[in-house]
Amino acid sequence: MKLVNNMKNKFITSYIVFLVLAIIFSACGKKPAIQTIKNNKDTVKTIQKPAFDVKSVSAETLPQSIKDYIASNYKEYKITEAAYDPLCKGGDAIDVSVEKAGSESLSLIFTPDGTYIQKEEDAPFTTAPEKVKEVIKLKYSNYLISDEIEKLTLADNTTQYLIDIEKDTLSKEVIFTPDGQVVCEN
Repeated sequence: MKLVNNMKNKFITSYIVFLVLAIIFSACGKKPAIQTIKNNKDTVKTIQKPAFDVKSVSAETLPQSIKDYIASNYKEYKITEAAYDPLCKGGDAIDVSVEKAGSESLSLIFTPDGTYIQKEEDAPFTTAPEKVKEVIKLKYSNYLISDEIEKLTLADNTTQYLIDIEKDTLSKEVIFTPDGQVVCEN
């Protein structure tokens, strides 16, 4: 009897281990985006965000006005990829990544009809304006803060800053004006 119970326990344990491994391996097929974030105490933490599907757009099917804008304003840049990406305040947009030899890649954001909205450049969090850092410490003190920001240069040449924050399983993008006003939280 003791032998039968021992065998049952081993079988149950083996089955549980098999299920756990199956779950882990099935999750490995999804490539998570890795992002390093830090909290307001300057503690750096690397997190893995689940990958999400973004509908890509081929460069050939981009509206001609987008191609013309890039050719005129970013002469030595080449389009590397494009995808539909919703705006923080809602509404559709097309995020067009462009690269030039010897320069950082940029994201140029357009409406689906081809109207230019903004340029996005990655920058270290330390370059954010002091007012933005102050608001983050006050309003988002319980969140982990990304160690990178996106500097947004809008069509009217004003500047805003997009910062990724996270608390538990909640991830947000927050856009600030240079004086620390929250433009959008999503």
